[in-house]
Amino acid sequence: MRRRVVVVDANAIIDHDALLALEVAVTTPSVIDELRDGHSRLRAEVSIAMGKLKVLSPSSEYVARVARLAEQVGSLPKLSEADVSIVALALELKESGESVAVVTDDYAVMDLVRRLGIECRSLRTSGIRSTRAWAPYCPACRRFYERGLRECPVCGAKLTLRPVRARKRR
Repeated sequence: MRRRVVVVDANAIIDHDALLALEVAVTTPSVIDELRDGHSRLRAEVSIAMGKLKVLSPSSEYVARVARLAEQVGSLPKLSEADVSIVALALELKESGESVAVVTDDYAVMDLVRRLGIECRSLRTSGIRSTRAWAPYCPACRRFYERGLRECPVCGAKLTLRPVRARKRR
């Protein structure tokens, strides 16, 4: 029986106990670069030396596919390079025949992973119940706009991202 590959983000590395409980975890160079404090970087180095954590790079094809999906659902502005890289790595591993799970507490990452049919586990949050599409929203005018805008064309306020409500079928 094949082992499940667990793709982890920075939170799983920072929460070292969770990482050590896994048989083998993988992450990306972008996630390692995201670790800012010396203590977290040391945890990553120790985990790599113990063989508990492997660092793999997703192919650019998979990074582009994940970025396109994130753009389509409106979550790309919420994602870091490291976020896109772990989703891309998970997708690449899945499509190569591996059994994959992603461990993250990032809701935007959970949303993408779920859309791609990959198992997702959270460390400290309850996880997501459903996927959502996101759109630019003006908190002053209370209007939604097309993707790509950064400020409201009516009042000039900075746009935020809000989930788009699903319309009821009639």
